[in-house]
This record gives sequence, C-alpha cells and structure tokens, in this order.
Amino acid sequence: MGALTVDSWRRLNDLVANHGADDVLHMICDQIVEVGELSIIGEREAINGRVLWKWLNDPRHPERIAEYKEALAFKGEIGMHQAQRIVDSATPEDVGVKKLQSDFRVKAASKWNKQMYGEEREKGGGGVTVVVNRGGSDSVHVEGNILTIDG
Repeated sequence: MGALTVDSWRRLNDLVANHGADDVLHMICDQIVEVGELSIIGEREAINGRVLWKWLNDPRHPERIAEYKEALAFKGEIGMHQAQRIVDSATPEDVGVKKLQSDFRVKAASKWNKQMYGEEREKGGGGVTVVVNRGGSDSVHVEGNILTIDG
C-alpha cells in the first residue's frame, strides 16, 4: 500500500473516530446524491475515492453498501425528474444537447433504481403453470398458480 493510500485510510479512520461510522456513511451517501462521484467526495475530504469504495464494500458491514445503493436509487429518482425538466425546457436550437442530457439521466436511473425505472422483465409465464390434458371433459380449472385445461 502506497503512502497516499495509507494517508487516506488514516484520514477516513479519523473521520470515523470523530463522527462515528453511521455519520460518515450518511455524509458519503448524501454527497453521492449531490455530486455523484466518490472521487469528488474523496477530494473534499482529502481521501482517495478508492479507499471510500473499499470502506463501503467491507463485507463485515453490508449495511454500508446497502445505504450506498439506496442513495444511488434516490439519485436515479432525482435524475428522472431532472430529465423531464430538461425535455420541457428544450428549444429547437438545443434539442440535441437536451436529448443527450435527459437520455443520460434516464439511463442512469434505470441502472441505479432498477425497481422503479429498470427494464428487467419477468421471464417465462410469470410463475403460472399451464397443464393441458387431452381427451378430458372440456373443463378449465385454476388451483393456485396452476391452470389446468381438460379437453
């Protein structure tokens, strides 16, 4: 580990010692929503962004990465609203730039907040099983998520 990395870890450990891990985590997540980059947050605190990333991803503290992902999801929500304002403010002269700006925010939102804006679709029949019995009594009945057709 290089001297700069060691110094970054020392600064981060000092922040945690002075403010507590929860407050440092919330500071990082609040700034993620605001500025969006660990490297910029790191610059503000004189801590290498990679050190912040490793601290967030510490497997002994899964709540950190969960909070980080929640902050990104909220950033995606904000981005969707910004995209609408950008599109609404477009003029014929700047429509190309406005499209690029809004498309980026929509794409980022689809990655950061997949539940709300992602394009993941359920594969298969959505958990429904269809059973066809040939030569039955021409009836249809449903039990749970199983649809049986006799006939």
